[in-house]
Amino acid sequence: MKRKIVFLTCIVVALGLFIALFEKPNRFEPENKFSLFPDLKSTEIGAIEIDYFVKGTRLEKGNQNQWWVTEKETELGGKIAEKTKNEDKKSPQREEADTEKVTHMIEVLTGLQVGLPVSTNPDKQNELQVGNSGLKVTLFDAQGEKKEILRVGKQGPTLFSTFVRKEGKNEIYLVDEYLSGIVNLPLDAWKKKEAISPPLENTP
Repeated sequence: MKRKIVFLTCIVVALGLFIALFEKPNRFEPENKFSLFPDLKSTEIGAIEIDYFVKGTRLEKGNQNQWWVTEKETELGGKIAEKTKNEDKKSPQREEADTEKVTHMIEVLTGLQVGLPVSTNPDKQNELQVGNSGLKVTLFDAQGEKKEILRVGKQGPTLFSTFVRKEGKNEIYLVDEYLSGIVNLPLDAWKKKEAISPPLENTP
């Protein structure tokens, strides 16, 4: 009976080690990472544009540090609209955004750490979804000047990892964040949710 208990305990420990190594395969390797955006501070960001195929979102900081969200036309979306000649096209509506969600995204993006590039081969860009058709995140300062453009690619070998590439560069990096789940959200997900008060109880 004791042998059986020891045997089962060994199996549980082995499985635990396997899972730990699978989730973080490089945890025992010496880290030599650096900031992907060393000259960019989160407080400098005044607007963000997120483009993915025909979907586009613009987030803009207001005078009182609140954020606003607007649907934007992507380059591909504009070409399609031009071909279809949609005359009933409505102007995008500007709505207040979830400032906490936007702030979290900015902190994640400006805090990205990378090591050695996983590839510098341009032929790998489309394979890892960081080519010119991939998800594009453009960061602007308060004056509207473009500061950085990041291509967010496919999920990496672990659950919380993503391949990324800075626009104009061939270096492809792997970051320890699931970025698609942070930046590639539907328009309504960026909007500020109104607080719902609980119904008042009937008093006699």
